[in-house]
Amino acid sequence: MTLGIYLDKSGPDNNIKAVTVAGVIMESEQVGPFTEEWEAALHDFEELPFFHMSEYETGRGVYKEWYERQVKKPRLSRLLGIIEKHILAAFGTSVAIADCIAWSDETPLQSAYRIAASHCFHLIPEYRYLKERPAERVLYTFEEGDDGHGKLARVYDEILKEPWRREYSRLDGQTGSGAQGLSAPAGRRHPRLRGMEAVGAGARP
Repeated sequence: MTLGIYLDKSGPDNNIKAVTVAGVIMESEQVGPFTEEWEAALHDFEELPFFHMSEYETGRGVYKEWYERQVKKPRLSRLLGIIEKHILAAFGTSVAIADCIAWSDETPLQSAYRIAASHCFHLIPEYRYLKERPAERVLYTFEEGDDGHGKLARVYDEILKEPWRREYSRLDGQTGSGAQGLSAPAGRRHPRLRGMEAVGAGARP
């Protein structure tokens, strides 16, 4: 068995008080069935190209019509049901920017993203340990987003370069390089899953 990990960060970065990194864990063979159901739902929603949670919450863009037609909650419920059906777990970490002390030449915002991402990477081996799956291969896919520019992938690579951080996060034996069943290599956008983690984070323990 192979576990697929999909992560994304909150954004955009303008005028925010906290940052969030969140994601889901699923069996890699579940990505295909999930994708089929997810894309079918988006097609039914007036051929929506992707679901974006921040725009949904604020009723911007195409989601304004969802409010007016009172289809907002039923459509979200359908998407949540698809996520619940296919994932093993959802997780996330939020960090208040005001509480961050900048690391070296980083801004508090950059430090907040690094802390949130590092904690999420640490949660994944915790899950594997609790579920008695420590030896299974883990394949990562990172959502770049419109303004992300690979921030999560960079944190992942930096952890691998420093032995003490790699040991703390227990990333040994896991890989960030391309994956069967995930239609994008690690560090690149997975368009079919865009916005999924923002919906699913916290949905399941």
